[in-house]
Amino acid sequence: VYCEDCKRFISGHEQIPMLPQVSFADGEEAKRIEDTVFINSGITAEQLLSQCNDGAHIMKADGTALTAAEKPATGMILVLGDGVQCILVMPGDVDGDALVAVADARLALRVSVGLESFDENSARSKACNVNGGKIEPSDAREILRVSVGLENTKQWME
Repeated sequence: VYCEDCKRFISGHEQIPMLPQVSFADGEEAKRIEDTVFINSGITAEQLLSQCNDGAHIMKADGTALTAAEKPATGMILVLGDGVQCILVMPGDVDGDALVAVADARLALRVSVGLESFDENSARSKACNVNGGKIEPSDAREILRVSVGLENTKQWME
């Protein structure tokens, strides 16, 4: 019921909240799955932040913000404009240096044979696991192929 004289609702009125805006849009270079954002190698912070609403930023492990020209790496945190935090994972970048290199393949191989271990929900574990399922020597082989230029990381983003 709406009163025309006093210009207000008397009863039966409820306020319906607006739907939240999308704070991260999936793209070719980065995709969000729950609290993880998977990024392609070579992407810059500026490119990643262009997929986010205003106010987003990337935090390094030491708590400092990444500059626009720097490259994000596995283990860094993307803080979206709405305050939601997502862990960044670059498939193949097991050591978190923003590169897919032979050292990453070695580390993935050590994990696959039980010489090293990571929490299975950690960014490093997700970076090792490029083929899905559990971490196996084939993941290390794929990382090695990318590190020497025989493959590229875009295949892992599909």
